[in-house]
Amino acid sequence: MTAALIGRAHPAATLRAELDRAVASHGGLVLVTGEAGIGKTTLVTGLADDARRRGALVLAGACWDSESAPGYWPWVQVVRALRRELPEEEWARADTATLSALLGESAGA
Repeated sequence: MTAALIGRAHPAATLRAELDRAVASHGGLVLVTGEAGIGKTTLVTGLADDARRRGALVLAGACWDSESAPGYWPWVQVVRALRRELPEEEWARADTATLSALLGESAGA
């Protein structure tokens, strides 16, 4: 993880601990929030790079502050990325009806 962020040792350590847990097959979810410009993207990008180096599948979604943002948009991004990454037979074993509904698609799409 990057050392260029000043005053972010605690959040970086928390994220590293979550990565260690995930790599040990205790998957999870981390939500990073805060004011614009405080280094969220840099912090998370460094962690994602570390996770990929350790062989983890990294999926991400992003929000934006707008009335026109689609519902569940970050989750749509994550599910679409998962669909691209999974072998077809693994995707077929998933609850594709529910996931397709989230994506606004028919289950066969």
